[in-house]
Amino acid sequence: MSPRLKKSQSVKISLISPNEAKALVEKERHRRRLLRLQQMREQDKARSQLNGHLIRDMKDQLMKAVAENIAETVRQAYRIEVVPVASTLNGVV
Repeated sequence: MSPRLKKSQSVKISLISPNEAKALVEKERHRRRLLRLQQMREQDKARSQLNGHLIRDMKDQLMKAVAENIAETVRQAYRIEVVPVASTLNGVV
């Protein structure tokens, strides 16, 4: 229950003017806009970090595949060149 007021006491109700109401609405819009921009920046940062990890992983996989390919090519070239020479040396020695 609310306390009773004496007749001499009056309750003042402060209403805001239309300009003040408009200013409050604009201030709230501005605050929400800034929050949205901050949220978008955080999301973009998270996306770019994820993309960076994905790109690094893809690059590592590609480099590994290229290294394997080069190693296999070298092994094949070594077999082609060494095997005939080794067989001719066995006959001479």
